[in-house]
Amino acid sequence: NVDLLVFATPAVAIPEIARDFPGPWRLLPQTDGHLGRRMDQAFATCRQLGYRRTILVGTDLCDLDATDLEAAFAELVRAPVVLGPAADGGFYLVGLRPVSHLAFHPKTWGTSSVYARTRAAFGA
Repeated sequence: NVDLLVFATPAVAIPEIARDFPGPWRLLPQTDGHLGRRMDQAFATCRQLGYRRTILVGTDLCDLDATDLEAAFAELVRAPVVLGPAADGGFYLVGLRPVSHLAFHPKTWGTSSVYARTRAAFGA
């Protein structure tokens, strides 16, 4: 049993997005800023809404399926952080249980070291 939350930008477009893409999800405004800031805010919003385990994925993952998400949620029972490594050195999925500090503020995104730096920041 999961809830789907979609963080969209610009916020003024959310009614149009909801009309054009109705679905079993809740649309919420995405904050401005770099990718880490947007992820940090999405996790904060989920915590404020009372979610105990949250997984973020991008919208460009055509081959992600339910078993990937089930495995990530299962891992979050055992570990506070789960990262799905991408072939380019980044990650395609990040999941968190509530933590006091998020590590989404590296100096650069889109490099081959993003996955390794993020794992290290979480102590994983």
